[in-house]
Amino acid sequence: NRAKKLIQYIYEKLDMTSERVMSNLGHRESLLVWERDRFNISPGDFGFHNTIRSSDGLKFIDFEFGGWDDPAKTFCDFYLQPEVYVEPGYIVLPNLMKGKRDLLRRSSVMAEIVYLKWLSIILGLLEPNRYNRLKRLRGKDACVSLARQRIEKAEGYMKNRLSVVNAIREL
Repeated sequence: NRAKKLIQYIYEKLDMTSERVMSNLGHRESLLVWERDRFNISPGDFGFHNTIRSSDGLKFIDFEFGGWDDPAKTFCDFYLQPEVYVEPGYIVLPNLMKGKRDLLRRSSVMAEIVYLKWLSIILGLLEPNRYNRLKRLRGKDACVSLARQRIEKAEGYMKNRLSVVNAIREL
């Protein structure tokens, strides 16, 4: 079953990623420290899909998930969000990150976490309680069709976003 294989993949990647996070970032306590210079106001759902071009330049919209966030996560979200694919060759380091080794290091680790986050969001419909609730509302055929679409989207995401994750890790 494709869905079970995808979910197993996520669990395996989570195990590997958590080990890498701990080894790259050092002690667990360093992950819990809220240092003011590490965070900024972030739109939360940041990417080309929430950008409008105007005569004044680019405008960012859709801030319902906004709040304080690590710039490393914002950077990774921009390149890893599932709606608009960005070729790895187009990944550029914003001025904010140039020369900041700690931020680059967090980005290289955060890329894997953000990749798994988006993959989990895409496949969230397959969570049994959500799936059964949707099946009651829309019927079995509609649910099966939607599940297939999500599985295909997840497989496509995995196929092209891993190269983006690797490009970010190599910055």
